[in-house]
Amino acid sequence: MLTVVCQTVNWRFVIMRNCLRFFADCIIFFVYNIYFLRNRINSVYIFFWVTFFV
Repeated sequence: MLTVVCQTVNWRFVIMRNCLRFFADCIIFFVYNIYFLRNRINSVYIFFWVTFFV
């Protein structure tokens, strides 16, 4: 019984963490675009580099 509860809590925590991470990525993406829209090519290149290599 206890292990089932722990697994359920852990599962919910993982989903919550993934959702928060997704929202954080979206916010960072939008803020980044607002600040670096002038250098569009450079910002896209840097954004993809940061996203895939960090």
